[in-house]
Amino acid sequence: MKFYKYDLPIAGVGEIILPVGAKITQALIQDGKFVFWALVDENEKRREMRKFELYMTGKSVEGDVKTIYNTIYDVSSGLVFHFVELKK
Repeated sequence: MKFYKYDLPIAGVGEIILPVGAKITQALIQDGKFVFWALVDENEKRREMRKFELYMTGKSVEGDVKTIYNTIYDVSSGLVFHFVELKK
C-alpha cells in the first residue's frame, strides 16, 4: 500500500478514477491547488469512478453525500471549503 496524491477540481463534481478500495485520507491546498491523498493498493488492477466535490460554507449541497472527509481553510482568501464524496 502507498499514499498517492490527486488533484481535485475546484468547480463542480470531480469524477476521478481510483483503484478499487482506495482509502481517502484528507484534502488540503498545496501550491495554490486543491489536492487529496489516498492510501492505494498498488497491486489492485480494478478501477472505479468516484465523485468528489468541494462545497463552500453556506452553499447548498447538491447530490447524495456518501462521506464528508474534512474542512479546508484557504488562508489566502479566508474561504472555508468542505471535501465531500458523493454517492455514485
